Amino acid sequence: MFQSILFISGPEIFVVFLFILLFFGADKIPEIAKTLGKGVREFKKATDEIKKEMNRNGTDLIKDFDDIKKDIDKTKSDLLG
Repeated sequence: MFQSILFISGPEIFVVFLFILLFFGADKIPEIAKTLGKGVREFKKATDEIKKEMNRNGTDLIKDFDDIKKDIDKTKSDLLG
């Protein structure tokens, strides 16, 4: 999926960095990198929280289905003797 989106090769990355250097200047690049790092860290933190919540809800859902299955099996065994 990312290969079709991010089809940038080495020389193209170099040109992009050159334009960034010319546009923002050398003194702003560390600040930009720090801001991007914080953004990536926050995005990763949010996705990890979403994954944890989905796993917790998935585990609860599996437990609920197991309880329902046990109730059905118990009812079935009561009806059949």
